[in-house]
Amino acid sequence: MNLEDLQTKTWLEPWHAVAGGVEELELAKEVSSAHQFFGVKALAVARRNDNDDVLFFLPGQGHELAVVHLTYNHNENSAEFPWTRFFDSFAEFEEIMKTDHQQRGSNRSR
Repeated sequence: MNLEDLQTKTWLEPWHAVAGGVEELELAKEVSSAHQFFGVKALAVARRNDNDDVLFFLPGQGHELAVVHLTYNHNENSAEFPWTRFFDSFAEFEEIMKTDHQQRGSNRSR
């Protein structure tokens, strides 16, 4: 998988594509030297429009993708935050995206 592959994906609400930049800068501010993302190249490709979860592409890493819940707290300095979940493929992440989409739809119908 490469960045161009991800840019052609169809995103289901509440996920949408992003051009990156802002999310990558925020991630760099939040990651301490104790965090698993420290020193890792991460490119933002999508984010949820209802919370601060961002999907990052990890070129050349053990996992292809990771969802990171940005905290906008630069004083945390821990290995736990920002919260991160890794995915080995887009298909694996896609299952989460579908669940998010279904849950969002069921919440709207109430």
